[in-house]
Amino acid sequence: MKDTKINSKMADTPENGEDALLNLQGDQVDVGLTDLDGENQFEGGDGDATTTQEESAVEDPELEAIKARVKEMEEEAEKLKQMQKSVDEEMQMTSPTLAQPAGFPTVEEKIDADARSIYVGNVDYGATAEEMEQHFHGCGSVNRVTILCDKFTGHPKGFAYVEFADKDSVTTAQALDDSLFRGRQIKVCKYGT
Repeated sequence: MKDTKINSKMADTPENGEDALLNLQGDQVDVGLTDLDGENQFEGGDGDATTTQEESAVEDPELEAIKARVKEMEEEAEKLKQMQKSVDEEMQMTSPTLAQPAGFPTVEEKIDADARSIYVGNVDYGATAEEMEQHFHGCGSVNRVTILCDKFTGHPKGFAYVEFADKDSVTTAQALDDSLFRGRQIKVCKYGT
């Protein structure tokens, strides 16, 4: 590798009348400021702008290894971008509208289910969903009974929700407010009130 030296003088700066001197040699850059009379005011680096071929030859294998690794990383990043783009295109082709996944109710279905549901309070802790369904069966067809439990202990919280097949059953079920269920007087009201 051949040492090359490039000197470049910049035009006088109007603020202080100094020239900037840029020396490039091998892998080292030396920047210095000189007065108009030629004295150095500031010099960057260690002042020694000469490098030997041996020093640059020692750094070349490391530099080449770093460059190779950077190139590999850039190629890998490009592959990842292409993969992400293809996945995004597939997602758009399979579901052009961002519909909810199968099995999950839509917002309208949730609102409709809430309109057909009741809250039941003061439920005995040993009550089962089947017993709750039997108690409210006379009001109409029961779709689902949900007895809420504590997430840490797994013990029932003492209240439940009952979803009916139609909205008229909710009014009928409210007539069972203050009725006895497993020896306890239960509280029945429309869900969400």
